[in-house]
Amino acid sequence: MLTTLKKETEKDESFTKEDDLAKMMTIQERQIKCIEELVAQQQRSALTLTLPKPEVPVFSGDSIEYNKFVKAFETLIEARTDSDSARLYYLVQYTCGAVQELMQSCSLMDSDRGYQEARRLLKSRYGQPYKIASA
Repeated sequence: MLTTLKKETEKDESFTKEDDLAKMMTIQERQIKCIEELVAQQQRSALTLTLPKPEVPVFSGDSIEYNKFVKAFETLIEARTDSDSARLYYLVQYTCGAVQELMQSCSLMDSDRGYQEARRLLKSRYGQPYKIASA
């Protein structure tokens, strides 16, 4: 009876050792996958740092350049801030001449309304398809 009990205990211990070993292997596999993902992310980040910094072109009122300016502004400025007052500030910064004066006039309004009005004025004066086509 004692030998039978001893054999059963050894069987139970061997099962728990096998289960523990299987759990450890699963954990190690997960760790390896996490490390591989971290290395891949690090490589992507390093590549991003080597790319030239994208810049918003300064818009001077040339209708041909309007779409290029708006796309760059929306991607690099508008998507990165929720503040209409900051957006309007950047619109003033990235324009020159008569366009900049127009944008500055909108900065006297409430920031939400001023930004929307500035975008509307830009589109109506420089972004009309017929003006772009004729230019």
